[in-house]
Amino acid sequence: MEIKYFHSKKLIKMVRDGSIIIPIGSLEWHGPIATGSDSIIAEFIAKAVGSKLNIPVAPLIPYGFSYEHRELGFTVSVSISTFKAYLYEVLVEFVRNNIRNIIIVNGHGGNTSIIRAVMVDLKSTYSSVNTYLIDVWNVFSKVLKEKFGSGVQSDHGGVVESSILAYVSSDVEIDVKTINELVTPKASDSTKRLKYVFKPWLPQEVSNEFKASRKLGEILVNELINKVVDELEEELK
Repeated sequence: MEIKYFHSKKLIKMVRDGSIIIPIGSLEWHGPIATGSDSIIAEFIAKAVGSKLNIPVAPLIPYGFSYEHRELGFTVSVSISTFKAYLYEVLVEFVRNNIRNIIIVNGHGGNTSIIRAVMVDLKSTYSSVNTYLIDVWNVFSKVLKEKFGSGVQSDHGGVVESSILAYVSSDVEIDVKTINELVTPKASDSTKRLKYVFKPWLPQEVSNEFKASRKLGEILVNELINKVVDELEEELK
C-alpha cells in the first residue's frame, strides 16, 4: 500500500490520525554489490512491515549521509545539515497531514545518528506525535548474534549484506556467486576495539571471494520482519 499510487481524497481518509512508514536508504559504494543496496533493503522491509500491519508506505528517501564512502567508489552523499533539515521538513509535512505515528525504516548506518536527532527534535515540538526507528543493520546484528553466535556481525558489501540483497531482489547486481543453500556467516577477525570510547569507522575494500546465500538472507530478513512487527503491533494498539 504505497501512498504514491493513491489520489488525495483517499489518502486523507486513509491516514487521518494514523500511521505511515518511511524508508530511507543511500547511494554509495558497496564493494561487489549494488550502490543502492541500502535503499533496496529498506524499501523491501518497509513494504513487508506495512503489508503485515496494514500501514501505508511513503516513497523512499534515496540519498543519505555517506561521506565515509566517497573515496572508494561511486557515491552520492549529502551533508549532515542538509540531510537533517530535509528529513525534519518531510516529517513535519506528514504531521501537518494528520499523521500521528511515523515509522522510519533506515537501511544505512551513516544515517542513524542524524535520524535519531531529528526524531528527538520533532518530538520536542509535536509531543502528541510518535516516531519509531527500525534501524535495519542494528536489528540484523542482533539477529545474527542470536542465530550464529556472539562474534558474528553485519557487514558492508560482504556475505551478510549480499545474501540479504539476493533474497529481497532478483534484479539487483551482485558480483559474486549466488547460491540457494545456507552459508553460515563466520565471526569477524578479532581487531582491537575501544570499549568505552567512540571513534569513526572507515570502510575498506571488499574482496569478492565469497558466496551470497539466498537462504541466509531469507532467515535474517524474515526474522527481522517478525520481530519488528510484533513489537510495533503491541506498541500501536
